Amino acid sequence: MDFHGCRAKPVRVQPLERVGEDAVLYVSEGTTVVIGARASDVAELRSLAADRTVIVANGHAVGQPEALRPAQWRAECVRAVEGWLGAFRVHWHGSDDVTHADVVIDLTAEPLIRHEVAPFGYVRPTNGDRAAAFAEAAAWKGCFRKPRYFTYLPEICAHESFGLTACSRCLDVCAAEAIRSGGTVIVVDPHLCQGCGSCSLACPTGALSVAAPSRADLLSSVRQALAETRSDRPVVRVVEVATVEKSYTTTRENAVEIAVPALAAFGEELWFAALAAGAGAIILQPSRSLPNKSLQLLMQRVSVANTIMQAFRQGEPAIRVASAGGEHNEAWHLPAVQPSRANSLPPDQPLLKRVVLNEALDVLCRSGDAPVALPEGATFGSIDVERERCVLCSSCARVCPTATIRYAEDTRWARLFFHEANCIQCGACARICPTGAITLSPRIAPPDERSGWREVQADPIAFCPSCGKPVMPSRLRMWLQERARQLGADSAIVANTALCSVCRQSAGVAYD
Repeated sequence: MDFHGCRAKPVRVQPLERVGEDAVLYVSEGTTVVIGARASDVAELRSLAADRTVIVANGHAVGQPEALRPAQWRAECVRAVEGWLGAFRVHWHGSDDVTHADVVIDLTAEPLIRHEVAPFGYVRPTNGDRAAAFAEAAAWKGCFRKPRYFTYLPEICAHESFGLTACSRCLDVCAAEAIRSGGTVIVVDPHLCQGCGSCSLACPTGALSVAAPSRADLLSSVRQALAETRSDRPVVRVVEVATVEKSYTTTRENAVEIAVPALAAFGEELWFAALAAGAGAIILQPSRSLPNKSLQLLMQRVSVANTIMQAFRQGEPAIRVASAGGEHNEAWHLPAVQPSRANSLPPDQPLLKRVVLNEALDVLCRSGDAPVALPEGATFGSIDVERERCVLCSSCARVCPTATIRYAEDTRWARLFFHEANCIQCGACARICPTGAITLSPRIAPPDERSGWREVQADPIAFCPSCGKPVMPSRLRMWLQERARQLGADSAIVANTALCSVCRQSAGVAYD
């Protein structure tokens, strides 16, 4: 099977074939825009135009319209191209005109679509073979189906909170640029997604996951396989095989071998879970089709994981990335080890990434050990709250997308609490803090520090000088009064900031 980007190309299907929610359909009538053609391409252009509409951009570079028939000649150059197979939009220089095309052949020196993983239907010559590019474009006519490679749980997505962007890790790593911000959530275009799974590896909460194989099935399979090995510290070898759409697990005397369609399906939560279940080492072998962005992310996450494991186990790196190999087609036609029914979760109860991570880390890290510093960008850590600067305004608690920070007050005290196991180091709290009292501290702490809430700030409640009701933390009132003075407010307004809302309105100040 041919490859394009991360996985196998879409499969041709019959017109009007039903496609479920787990699949994506492309419909192409073959209308093709050719960009950067030369006079030497006339024969291929005529041949391609025999059974479809072909539009040649910058026709002056090829010849007169009569030379191109039945292909169509157009004088303008193309300014931009966007879209995918069956739904491209071609923008022309010098006008707002947009041409809708099914296929685009880009023969220019600099590609108009610069994604590392280009959309299906966008064709460029490989090694300068222009004839092969025309042949590939000719094949993109008809109906095609591919899997919907991802699942998305917006309720645990940390992208945005109270209008503040918190986490954008998935947007940064998508080699196909299939992910965009949708305001409060992210939006993944299933037509552009080609299943590398980098978003799943990058996502700290598990809101984005590889659809198949599921995290629950892989966890069940690796635990079952490890239990069946004869070695005390078996090696788990995970191989990316882009031609399969489900995982295959094989148990040997001292090793467990797992084939997955996307290496990121077996992500960091499963590395730690396998090590916690008794694995001695994890070896990850990407395929040659893994995008560079995905490989860089993988190496960064492996480095963080090894920092954690070496600190707590004092040994060689527990996780290694092997050199990219072939697709291992024949070697991986093996019977699958089926997950135990007792360990499998119902489809409507997804196994959350952060739950797996925290449970595994609690096994691997010993209580009483010192916290281990991690590099910037890690998705584990704490926050440092400078008590002299924190005014307990509670902004950090309101914007925290994972409910890691909690603000509480009674009639006498206001307190700020932090739960380290939930922190994904998104930095929203630090960005919203009006006094700059919060800094991130990427690290991994032992279970007794990570689990449970700890107090990071406390302050007595200030009372209304007029009626005696509790109003706000004392530090917050002092800060608000100082800010009012800095902004040039007169003494009456400054004094009114100490009042409760009822007394403030009675004094003629109708704002809080």
